[in-house]
Amino acid sequence: MNAIKVPARLQSDRRGPIDPRLLHRVGPVRRLLILHAVLGTLRAAAIVTIAGGIAYAVGGVFAQHTVDPAIAALPWLVAGFLARSLLAWLSEVVSARAAIATKSQLRREVADAYLRPDQDQPDRGTVITLITAGLDELDGYFAKYLPQLVLAVVVPAVIIVAVTVRDLLSAVIIVCTLPLIPIFMILVGWTTQELTGKRWRVQARLSHHFVD
Repeated sequence: MNAIKVPARLQSDRRGPIDPRLLHRVGPVRRLLILHAVLGTLRAAAIVTIAGGIAYAVGGVFAQHTVDPAIAALPWLVAGFLARSLLAWLSEVVSARAAIATKSQLRREVADAYLRPDQDQPDRGTVITLITAGLDELDGYFAKYLPQLVLAVVVPAVIIVAVTVRDLLSAVIIVCTLPLIPIFMILVGWTTQELTGKRWRVQARLSHHFVD
């Protein structure tokens, strides 16, 4: 494996929602994406089950003027909520373990690259910031960003399929309004990128002062 060259300052190049360097270099990231895709599909199925149970219960109560449909849908609702909670817990566990494995691997690679005599040595403050606070920020990346990214792709697809089976017109309306979600996500991502870059520069400057 090629040694990592630690940049002297944060680069602002945009590489999409998932950095390909991280994806190709770190094995846990690829496995995490696959597991999140499976868990996300199951969570989407649980959401569809919950929505179907609520719709059946509410529609049946108003149509039949009795609570029997709500009682009949209750087991499905309980199963759906339990399944969704269990899958969310599994997702957090998988994310936490992947974050630990990834940070450990990256810290080893950064240290090996920094100690190699044939490599250009970056300033020590940047390296310290990278292997401490910098890599610790991956916890949020694995625990929140990647799971939500996978769910943002899988859940709408499953829901659109389920709605299409029931009502084609409603599915068309959803498909037409769905692009608004990634537009807002892009705007949030740009703001987050700017704030992250500013925070990195501040931490690197503080590390330089401490090293001095």
